[in-house]
Amino acid sequence: METERLIIDEILASDKEAYFRNISHDRKVLETFMCPYTETLDELDFTKYVGSKLMKAIRLKTTGEMIGIILRFDETGEETEIGYAIGSRYWKQGYTTEAAKRFIQYLFEEKGFQKLHAAFFVGNEASRRVMEKCGMTYDRFSEKELTYLGVERDLIYYQIKKGRRNMLTETERLIITEMTMDMAEAVHENSLDEDTRKFVPDEVFETLEDAKETIEFLMEQYGSFEGPLVYAVLTKADERNIGYVQMVPIDDGKWEIGYHVGKQFTGNGYATEAALGFLPLMANAIGIPEVYGICLKDNVASCRVLEKCGFEKLFDGVGEYQGEPREIIKTVWRVK
Repeated sequence: METERLIIDEILASDKEAYFRNISHDRKVLETFMCPYTETLDELDFTKYVGSKLMKAIRLKTTGEMIGIILRFDETGEETEIGYAIGSRYWKQGYTTEAAKRFIQYLFEEKGFQKLHAAFFVGNEASRRVMEKCGMTYDRFSEKELTYLGVERDLIYYQIKKGRRNMLTETERLIITEMTMDMAEAVHENSLDEDTRKFVPDEVFETLEDAKETIEFLMEQYGSFEGPLVYAVLTKADERNIGYVQMVPIDDGKWEIGYHVGKQFTGNGYATEAALGFLPLMANAIGIPEVYGICLKDNVASCRVLEKCGFEKLFDGVGEYQGEPREIIKTVWRVK
């Protein structure tokens, strides 16, 4: 396997020194990647890695040096877990993401896997970013799953499915997934109903080009927690785009939920179902204890969604809404 700057291939006996230097003797790496530390090269039992079918070397094309490793763990049918580590001297250069993207492609297209998992220690934001840049999405939180270096470790798992690499989650009837440019027409049409014009006029896209420009911006926000995180809501039955659910940063590290279902799809409980599936995943992914919900008081349907999702009322009265004084209701949902 090759990428623009890397080669991913079999581990050779001659890679022992590079593995020692970049993995098993690199204490920065071993803080985030589970591997026995070796003080000297002679202590390293390298024979078990040579020619491994599960673990591969990551090499620089320019020198052929092994700078890290990438692997898959135990397999269960059509699923497997992946892991990776690169020497700390090569961090912050995009090598890990470059290798992981190619490895994921290999596992899907050449090895036939349908779903992949990966995990990182809570606090390892660099590994989280790698997974998100590869199209992986939050799966679950595992408290005190294991003890490593004398510390009980919490893990966060991410996942990716073949053919739907940008999916966030599924509910009973819905798919919540990243926006893509081919959704522009549905986004445009869903935004034109009277409820959008009345309650969130800044989310009306009068033309298809307006929708495309917005989707392009939203796609750039995935993989970070700086801007709005907006996900399309599709029906499972026919994967029809019926609306969106979103998390928007407001102030002081706080986030607000938003949602919209096109008028022709309302009255089926879709907004509540999407929000209930979305809330805990995003709160855990962002690492926040609470999410705010703010809506106009006369938007009865939206207020009802917040109530059904377990939001508690904080304020009911005149407040600022999209830059104007309006009758609003402010609520909060807390992680349990």
